[in-house]
Order: sequence, then C-alpha cells, then structure tokens
Amino acid sequence: MIGVVVILLLVPFATWLVRRRPGPLHRGWLILLGVPLMAADAGETSQPDPGEAPPPAHNGEPLPLPNATSRLPHAAIPERHTIEFGVGGGQFPSCAGVNHYADAGALYRYSKPISRETNLTVTGGAYGAVVGLLGNSKLHPSGGVRGSVGLDHHWVGGSVGLMAGALRREASGTNVPILPTATLRLGPRDSFFIDGNLFDVSPAPMPGPILEVAAGIAFPRLGNRWEPFRVRAGMSADGVFVSPTIPIADLGNLDVTAAYAGETNWGASARMRVHFAGKGK
Repeated sequence: MIGVVVILLLVPFATWLVRRRPGPLHRGWLILLGVPLMAADAGETSQPDPGEAPPPAHNGEPLPLPNATSRLPHAAIPERHTIEFGVGGGQFPSCAGVNHYADAGALYRYSKPISRETNLTVTGGAYGAVVGLLGNSKLHPSGGVRGSVGLDHHWVGGSVGLMAGALRREASGTNVPILPTATLRLGPRDSFFIDGNLFDVSPAPMPGPILEVAAGIAFPRLGNRWEPFRVRAGMSADGVFVSPTIPIADLGNLDVTAAYAGETNWGASARMRVHFAGKGK
C-alpha cells in the first residue's frame, strides 16, 4: 500500500520530468522507481514460510547503512551520534542604538529509533556571544547551556527544552536566567514541510532570532546517507531568511543561514554537523 501511495505522489513529478527531458533514459527512471516500491508493498504483505531457510547475507557482509530518509524496519535503522559546532554574527537595532554581535556554539545530539519511523532525540550543548553598540568599544559577553528532548517521526517532529545562563539579547538589556525552547515540524521530512523554532536557533539561541517560522523542501537524491539536501526559507526576528542544508560527502551536513530585515538588522551563520553511526540496535 505504501508503494502505491508513493507512486501516485510521484506521477505528477515524473510526468513533468519526462516532458522536459524526453528520452529512453528518463522513461527508464520511472520503471526503476516503480518496481522497488511495488516490491516493497509485496514484501510488507507477504509472510515467510516457517520451513524456509533465512535469505543469505549480503555477500557475507553486514547490510550498508541506510539513508536517513529511507523508511526501513526498526532493526535496520542505526542509532546516531551527532557533533555540531557553528559560528555566526550580525547586527540589530534597539532603543540604545545599533547592536552588533558574534556568537558560537557546540552541541551533542543522540538519536535512537523507538519505532519503524520514529526517533527519540536528546540534545545538550553550550554557546557564547559577544554584543556591543556600534561605535562603542565596550563589549557585553553572554553565554549559557541548553538541552532538549524530542521525537522525530516521518510526518511530524518536535522538541522541548530549556536554556540557562547569562542570556543577553542586547548590550543594554537585562540578563534572563532561564528560558524554554521548542521546535515543531509538520510534513514529511524528505519532501515539503513547514517548521518553527522558539529560542532554538543554532549556533546560539541568543542574540540571534527569538522565533523562526519557515517552509522547506528536501531532495533526498541529492543528499548523503545521513540527510537529504534541503532548503528552508521563512521569517524570523532578523527578517526574511534562507537556510540550505548541504551534504558534505558522507561525513555530515553544513547548514548556512542568511537573514535580512534592513541595513541595521541582518545576520548570518554557518554550522557543521558530523554524524556517527551507533550500534544499530
């Protein structure tokens, strides 16, 4: 049933592709797409014969690590450890004048499958920032720690957490000891989706955007074994922004974000995420 649904969803795109680039090669892609999907449906409904011997291993070697977007049985999806680090900077206006800032942060994330299409994710890390008024040599450092727990399903995902420390949004602001964080995604993670972040922007949640709301599209065929190539665009406290996720060989992913709301309100950041497979159990 899943294969039939996916084929129906792919028909409009496949028709457009063949019309735009006709030829036997591209028509062959449709067959290559359809046969594995229908075979997957047959595999889901068929039951193995108790008297049959189990199928042989893959040339005596363990199965290759599946793509992050593949929808495989629970036992075939490995655990994942992720190390993330990034830097950013920009400026924003306030009642005291124009603030400029630089920030950096690092996170560790552990993701474990708990069902066929759902992962449990635990995240923890630290960050720091320096904020100052333009034309003023006095700088105001800030920083803290953050942690969250979330669930990531194929169709919906989200997390909740806390950040704590010397949090300062602007040079003349007041320290805030602790704030909640939250994320939410609606829609398939390997196709079209919408998402939002509250105080959960990397590399540092402050003094960067307090809130982000975005729409995104993913291209699994352009990704690596960990994540697809993905582009998000939307609105934040820093104005409109665009944020592509770029696969880096088979190592991990690079996220680049650029936001603009005017000559005195803009920001940019880059973060690298390196993934490591866990036990796979």
